[in-house]
Amino acid sequence: VEFDGNVPRAMIEAALHRAVAAGKLMPLVAGSAKSGLGIDALQEVIHSFIPGNKSGTKILEEFGTQPKGGVKFSARVPFLGWAFAERTVNGDHMLEVRILDGTLKPNTQMKVLFGAPSAASEVAPTRLLGYGLQGRLDVLLSAGPGDVVLVPMPAEVRIQDRRGLILADRKLSFSSSSSEIAVGGDVAAGVVAAAPCVYALRMEALQPKEQEKLLSAIKVILRDEDGLCFEEDKRTGEKRLRFMGPLHMELVQERLAEEFHVLQFSLGPPRIGYFATPRASTTARAEHKSGGKTNIRKGIVHEKIGHTDAWAKVELAPGERNSGITVLDPAPCLVGRSAGVARGLANGLRAGLEMGTLGGLPVTDVTVRLKEAEVENEELAFLAAEAAVARALQLAATDVSVLEPYVQVQVDVPSAYLDAIVKDLENRHGEIWGTQPSEGDAKLVLAEVPLKDMQNYAGDLQKLTDGN
Repeated sequence: VEFDGNVPRAMIEAALHRAVAAGKLMPLVAGSAKSGLGIDALQEVIHSFIPGNKSGTKILEEFGTQPKGGVKFSARVPFLGWAFAERTVNGDHMLEVRILDGTLKPNTQMKVLFGAPSAASEVAPTRLLGYGLQGRLDVLLSAGPGDVVLVPMPAEVRIQDRRGLILADRKLSFSSSSSEIAVGGDVAAGVVAAAPCVYALRMEALQPKEQEKLLSAIKVILRDEDGLCFEEDKRTGEKRLRFMGPLHMELVQERLAEEFHVLQFSLGPPRIGYFATPRASTTARAEHKSGGKTNIRKGIVHEKIGHTDAWAKVELAPGERNSGITVLDPAPCLVGRSAGVARGLANGLRAGLEMGTLGGLPVTDVTVRLKEAEVENEELAFLAAEAAVARALQLAATDVSVLEPYVQVQVDVPSAYLDAIVKDLENRHGEIWGTQPSEGDAKLVLAEVPLKDMQNYAGDLQKLTDGN
């Protein structure tokens, strides 16, 4: 195609998109991290073009899952793709997808993974669109590894966070990419993904108006800072900021001061998220009573116990590691009962686990099953199930395993500092997995370290390596 004047920008972008996806070009973006110049362009390039050839494994590590057999980057294996952006085309909701493995064709039966295989939903897109000449979207018959395509999706299939979504052939089996180790005594440790730069917002010393001003400023910054994440712990109320690194944290702090005149920006180490899981199965029964009255006569309290209007019996059992909270369907125990009663029991079981504790710690890796129940409506079903779970947790609290979060660490370091880095990680109670060659004379140290011992590691690492 020839043009008499300037080549349309859309055509250039489409050609670059295809070339980078095919691994023929590598984007180069210039800028200054300190001043913030070029950061938006760099994030756009990373978001749109990277990863490319054979890097699907890195994406999947963020989701804590891997296809059994790994990523082969072959057209002759089940389809696997990464959805990294959303678009609206002629009123249709579509996902922009980079194909990591296999071949994608229209009407492929696929599942959408929201970070965990158990959360999958199945869809079968009827068409595929790809970038063609002059920036137009062409209908495709198939697409293979490295290609970027637009895939129509139901409106409820949305990208939840910066990780995007994983799409896969419905026949493709997945397994957890996290491993598990045990540390001294009765403490079991599970590997968890953790950002290298997570801090808790310290707002205790701020006045309510100052707190509101700070949170409003952070909300604005979050709109154009893809690498910044804001989290709030529902149990503790702790608010956290997740940065890409120490330099990114400094840039955010400068923006708060210069653009929003927020000078009090105090950060501290976040609370470490210890969890507990029962070691053995426990059965418990609880009742819900109503109609009780309290009378006071001549200074003496007289209580009249109400009648039992609902009860439930549950079984609490240890779950598989990294399985979280599992509530088994109560329907088999509710023959002839309404859907509302079943819903109330299921919600009560889950609420009891989510808000309950074992020895003062949040509960995870546990399964709860309803054994029996006598309830009349949804509200009483919820209350009876919740009470039964609370009773089961009390009984199980005498025999629990504490789960301590670990983080997988990769340290790229000059060979001259290798011994010092390894010794420092061991002093942090880390397990050294080994080393790999890196660029030049550098080495990549692979280790697993308790999250509580990795506080301020970025700063300590700079001291150990003299800033190298």
